[in-house]
Amino acid sequence: MSGPDVRSGNMSGASGPRPGPLSKHDIAALVARDIPHGAFVNLGIGLPTLVADHLAADSGVVLHTENGMLNMGPAAHGDAVDPDLTNAGKIPVTELPGASYFHHADSFAMMRGGHLDCCVLGGFQVSAAGDLANWHTGEPDAIPAVGGAMDLAIGARQVFVMMTLFTKDGVPKLVPRCTYPVTGLGCVDRVYTDHAVFDITEQGEGLADTGVHLVDRVHETLFPEQPLDWQQDVELLAASRWPTLVSLAQFRELTGESGWPADLAPWVRGDVLEYFCNGRVDYRVRGNHVRLEVRWDWQAEQGDDTHHALHRGTRCRPRCTWARPSSPAFRPHADAQAPPARLSAPRHQSCEVLPRRDE
Repeated sequence: MSGPDVRSGNMSGASGPRPGPLSKHDIAALVARDIPHGAFVNLGIGLPTLVADHLAADSGVVLHTENGMLNMGPAAHGDAVDPDLTNAGKIPVTELPGASYFHHADSFAMMRGGHLDCCVLGGFQVSAAGDLANWHTGEPDAIPAVGGAMDLAIGARQVFVMMTLFTKDGVPKLVPRCTYPVTGLGCVDRVYTDHAVFDITEQGEGLADTGVHLVDRVHETLFPEQPLDWQQDVELLAASRWPTLVSLAQFRELTGESGWPADLAPWVRGDVLEYFCNGRVDYRVRGNHVRLEVRWDWQAEQGDDTHHALHRGTRCRPRCTWARPSSPAFRPHADAQAPPARLSAPRHQSCEVLPRRDE
């Protein structure tokens, strides 16, 4: 299980209800922050073109276009529009100092030759194995539009996908297997959506949601109403993971299946499934050490989710509350700021850090 991704979601530290789905510009801003400094990047047609408008001026990122340009700038507006200066999606763009132009064939040679550090593509579907479908839905009246997507998906060293998590009809675009014609197999590294950011096979299996509910809880406790810069304020120290062991009998009880599906075969040892769903991450936030741990047992302690937190230090005073939520038996066990020994009294416990007062 990958560590929580502090780059996605609301990092303002404000408490209260979380915002709704991200806008397309919010998603583009997340992608822009994750592109390494000085990288050579191609932005695909559609949503990915918005990333150019959110790159910092000092990012050093060089944008490449399929139609033969390096060092493309943000979209052009008003008097800056030049009808002869467009990206591959025919959107008017600007040029940055040092921009260069070249033949379409040379542009594709850069893509196919592995000279791009990253590409950002749109998507109709992404599978749990990192397969991408983004050029045709298979509908009889749909117009195929592969363009250079296949070349980018296989040629770029890192592939990010931007898309909504659901179709207009509410059908998930993250799927076990692609049902649309595939653009590339096992090529996607990360998926940015309006609901969450997903790392694909980061640890070698499946999808790991990099949502930030536990991270947000810590940050809202330590730094309420304060924005955090993940590049400056957060330092990753260590991370680990381990499996929950599920027997074939338990699997049958849960799913009704008579045996293991073929896609789980790599993680089956004898009659036991090694389900890697548990993880721990240690990091510092502005010098404050944090440990987050999530454990998915076959059955949670006492049949309910349990959560506990421990805050230690000379500048904090814990205030704890308890609740007994109703929940199904098979649910996660989450530890935020895990203490050395388990607290056994409540089924659910939450803590917040308050400024210390002399009493």
